[in-house]
Amino acid sequence: MRIARRAETIARLAAVAHERGEVSAGLRRVLVIQAVRLTYLAAARFAHTAGRPDPDPASIDVEGLVGTVLYEHDIDRDQTDSDAEDLPEDHQSVEED
Repeated sequence: MRIARRAETIARLAAVAHERGEVSAGLRRVLVIQAVRLTYLAAARFAHTAGRPDPDPASIDVEGLVGTVLYEHDIDRDQTDSDAEDLPEDHQSVEED
């Protein structure tokens, strides 16, 4: 169920990006982070069914993919906040799984 919800979140974010035509760096970052979370959930489920230990979360270098998650460098806080306003209400905050 968690994998399906995460995939649905990515689909909704992609729909927002498609509707806009021009996508901000903040929305792209959110898409990558959601994809990383989906990847980890799927890998953990696969490991469980194969009888192996869960994968190491550090095996995916999120900072290497999207940079720091702090608002220090190239993303303006107002731009990122406006991205969240375009999301459906149940997807505006990023929940931890």
